[in-house]
Amino acid sequence: MCSDVDGTEATGCRLVMPNGSLQEVSQQLMHDAGMPIVRGGSRSYEERVINPVLFPPPFDRVRLMRPQDIPWVIAEGHADLGFTGNDLIAESESGNNVVILRKYPLSRGGGSGTNTVLAVPNDSPITAVSQLTAEHEVVTEYPDFTRRWCDARQLKPKIRRCYGSAESFKGIADAIVDISETGRSLRENGWRVIETMLANSQLCLVTHPEAYESEQYRQIIVSICLLLDSVMAARERRLIKCNVFANRLDAVLTVLPAADKPTISSLAGNGSCAVEAVVPTSQIPELITRLRAAGATAIFDQPVLHFVP
Repeated sequence: MCSDVDGTEATGCRLVMPNGSLQEVSQQLMHDAGMPIVRGGSRSYEERVINPVLFPPPFDRVRLMRPQDIPWVIAEGHADLGFTGNDLIAESESGNNVVILRKYPLSRGGGSGTNTVLAVPNDSPITAVSQLTAEHEVVTEYPDFTRRWCDARQLKPKIRRCYGSAESFKGIADAIVDISETGRSLRENGWRVIETMLANSQLCLVTHPEAYESEQYRQIIVSICLLLDSVMAARERRLIKCNVFANRLDAVLTVLPAADKPTISSLAGNGSCAVEAVVPTSQIPELITRLRAAGATAIFDQPVLHFVP
């Protein structure tokens, strides 16, 4: 944060960015939102965010760190904004002291989210978590989350921390707790999911209560969130355009959905109009066919970079 504690005026927020598996999706999001991250060097852990309005010097300096450490770094006020996963927030003892500003449907693999699951070997007699006893060993990168989850269900297995993929512990562990997006890797390595412990883990933008409750900091945070939200909304939409003669305009407008109302512009010379509207990307193939049948011509679509409803 800035320096409220010594009475000076705050002019910006300190940002931390994750490295490793969350680095690409978080930095791409920032780049698309007009806040690109520039790294100081291939071995540097200091970066810069290029947006002098929202991140004026010295707040343009960005620290790069493991996403597992970001929850406690934010919670203790060493930084004001950061990206991490909600599975890592759940694992962190500081998780209750961070404010999740946004959850974005982005995962380590760039997909729509991952699940934290409990899995057993394919040949295991265990079919439900209630069968786990003190004689069973569970291996995971998330021991604190796993312990709290088991304690809440009065389960007392031995929980072992691993530093890497838990899938490699087949023949050693009775069960593992791991993240999974499609389940394919677990299946290929001989594991069977018996419980989803945390569904839909996502990329989170987090802050701490002091920044969140301060009107001065909140204005900066709201502006940053608006840009990020506009990018996420735009990724699900396209701008579709077409030409249509006046006598077919009503038919085309009946077909065409829009975020607000379609924009209609007269074309010179032949009594036709240009029509454009922002529409969900998933509807584009069907719309092209229906627009053509309704009398539209010169149909094409363009990407939308930002969208604010």
